Amino acid sequence: MNAFLNAWFEKVKSSMKMLELLDRFERLQLGCLRQNIQAKYEATLQQFMAEIEQLRQVLTYIQFLCGYMHLSHLYTYVHTYV
Repeated sequence: MNAFLNAWFEKVKSSMKMLELLDRFERLQLGCLRQNIQAKYEATLQQFMAEIEQLRQVLTYIQFLCGYMHLSHLYTYVHTYV
């Protein structure tokens, strides 16, 4: 069962999907998964922190662009590249 959890967990890339997956496995209430699920929650937290950092970088870049672009150009940029 742990190998099955690991295989599915590796396929998921977003922290929200990771949480959904962990919730499904947790509902099984299998003692053999308890330790692995805890480790996966820790990995999910790390992934969430990385996603927050990526968002911070994008917002910082947008703030930088706002100083040099008219807002209509910024709107076009965001919808084209982000």
